[in-house]
Amino acid sequence: MREWIDRFRFLYICVHLRNLRALIFAFSAFLSIGFAETRTNVVLIVVDDMGYGDLGCYGSEIPTPHIDSLAENGLRFRQFYNTAKCWTTRASLLTGLYYQQATEQKILNQKVVTIAEVLGQNGYKTILSGKWHLNGGQLDNPEFQPLARGFDEFYGTILGAGSFYDPFTLQDGNELIEPDEGFYYTNAITDHAVESLQSVGKDGKPFFHYVAYTAPHWPMQAPAEEIEKYKRLYRKGWDKVREQRFTRQLKLGVADGRWGKSPRDMEVVAWKNAPDREWQIHRMATYAAMLNIVDRGVGRIIDQLKEQGAFDDTLILFMSDNGGSPEDIGFNNGVFCLGGSQTTLKGTHIQVGRDPSVLPGPEETFQGVGREWANVNNTPFRQFKTWSHEGGIATPLIAHWPKGIERQGELSDQVGHVIDIMATCLEATEASYPDEYKGNRILPHEGNSLVPVFGGKSLDDRELYWDYANHAAVRLGKWKLLAPSTKNIEWELYDMEADRCELSNLADEMPEKVREMAAMYEAWMDRVGPDRNKPIKATVAKGQ
Repeated sequence: MREWIDRFRFLYICVHLRNLRALIFAFSAFLSIGFAETRTNVVLIVVDDMGYGDLGCYGSEIPTPHIDSLAENGLRFRQFYNTAKCWTTRASLLTGLYYQQATEQKILNQKVVTIAEVLGQNGYKTILSGKWHLNGGQLDNPEFQPLARGFDEFYGTILGAGSFYDPFTLQDGNELIEPDEGFYYTNAITDHAVESLQSVGKDGKPFFHYVAYTAPHWPMQAPAEEIEKYKRLYRKGWDKVREQRFTRQLKLGVADGRWGKSPRDMEVVAWKNAPDREWQIHRMATYAAMLNIVDRGVGRIIDQLKEQGAFDDTLILFMSDNGGSPEDIGFNNGVFCLGGSQTTLKGTHIQVGRDPSVLPGPEETFQGVGREWANVNNTPFRQFKTWSHEGGIATPLIAHWPKGIERQGELSDQVGHVIDIMATCLEATEASYPDEYKGNRILPHEGNSLVPVFGGKSLDDRELYWDYANHAAVRLGKWKLLAPSTKNIEWELYDMEADRCELSNLADEMPEKVREMAAMYEAWMDRVGPDRNKPIKATVAKGQ
């Protein structure tokens, strides 16, 4: 809109001055606006440790109206997958490859390119607001940080988790910074995203913006007034909440009655027998508050895209990096994520771990949502983050693109995976993928573009694989082969059309299918696995 106004003003001046040559030039430029090719922008929004059933448009009681609006006018996927873990998903979605191919010692290797590197070479402004988590523990080495992997701008944290009030490894570019007074990390990520969109809107360049929220990953921290809004929702307890979520999922179509609903996790007691109920209610209310704050941030991003006239030309993708987390934070990982400090900026002691005598929410607390509520997060599926069961690897995927999605408000049953994000971005932006980059031969990406699905087309059946934390799986068409433990593999076989909740193991009935898919898994591991534990040589920049 601003471009139209500026050119109209120039045209008016030329008429007023009666400058014929300038008038002809201005009139041509004025007309060219309507015919100029507009390049598609991409906004990739990833939340952290959110389960399949946590969004309103996927059955949740948590208010997520802005994210739901993307679903109402876009496309929701029922069978989209992550890799079950934070950093592995980020490696795969940024490169289009399995994390075993893309990383060495949890650092992106030189055999891969990121979406930012590819689109940057194709004329795009590239921005990251939020979490990186691909540093391999080398927190002070800029060689393994976003600006070295194709991003023009970075504001966020290098580490995978931390306080929302005083996050460890908070950076602007490669420089460590201190949080301002009143800082809350989710809002800070949104602030940077909006400000960066405003800036790139003035530049007129197409953009790729990766918005990587850390919420609702532990620690459960949110302002007290936000938490109070949601406590009433959880007084009925996890059994009733999970049952009501499943009922809504069936009505919305994001779950299928044939799947059934997995029973309450075997390690979770019935709500009527649960101790420390006020503490449990407060934990889940804090989680709901954290996710609602994310939703409000997404609303601000949507508003900014509309204000600068970029909304219709922007592909927005929203997903989670893994399923809901059952982790009760221990002292070691809690203090590591605090940078070794056991006190807040104010000098008060930080409580770390499961302690029902302390209500989560303030910056002095460092707790998780627990197995009890994570079982609700992942409704209707079994298991959690790091597992290869559906509860660990199934994520909502919402795609919104007014100029590119014909099936607005619909559901898709096409099977997708985070390795497809690279291919989707390439097709949407008409960018070319390099064979070489900075003198290195680049592995071809392994994903399929989802753009045909946006137009109502079906994808061919495909092979997908998982292997993380002694859990493994293979997906081939409607079949899923599952190893609950790779230390002593006893394969299980499930029909994903009839039994997505993995309640009826068909391995004994179909031994040939088990052998076929087990052989596929072994061949895949041989192909992607040999270099995954190879040490990476690191050099530390001077002054770091």
